[in-house]
Amino acid sequence: MRITKRMALPVALTAAVCGIALTSPTAASAATPYVNNPSQCQGGADPGWFCAYSGPYFTGQSIGMYDCGPYTIPWVSDPNNPSTWGSWDNEQTPGTRPWLYWVDPRSTPWHMPAADSYQKTGVNWTPVYSITNC
Repeated sequence: MRITKRMALPVALTAAVCGIALTSPTAASAATPYVNNPSQCQGGADPGWFCAYSGPYFTGQSIGMYDCGPYTIPWVSDPNNPSTWGSWDNEQTPGTRPWLYWVDPRSTPWHMPAADSYQKTGVNWTPVYSITNC
C-alpha cells in the first residue's frame, strides 16, 4: 500500500472550521505545520504544554503547543503498521481541553480529554488536520 501526504487546506478554511478569526500574521503563522521537537516535549509533555508525537510512547517528531492556537498535524500513519501510529500528552492547566479537527471539515471536531491526560499509543494521525490546544 502506498501512502501519500494529504494536501493541506488553506489557512482561511482551517480558521473557519476552527472558528478562529485570522487578524494578524501571528495567527496565520500558527496554522502552518509546526514540528519543532521542543525540549518541553522530550519523553512526555512538561507542565503547561500539550505535545503531539509522530510515534508511540511520546517518541518521534513532536509538536509542542504552549501558546493558544491551531497547530497543523503533518503526519500520516500507516493503518497496517501500528509502529507509525502516534501519541499525545496534555499537561496544560488542569481542565484545559484541546479541540482536534479532522481533514474532512464536515466531521465533528473532537473535544479531547482535559489535562492531565494522555494517549501513549494508537493515534492514527492520517485523518487529523489540526489541534487547537485551548
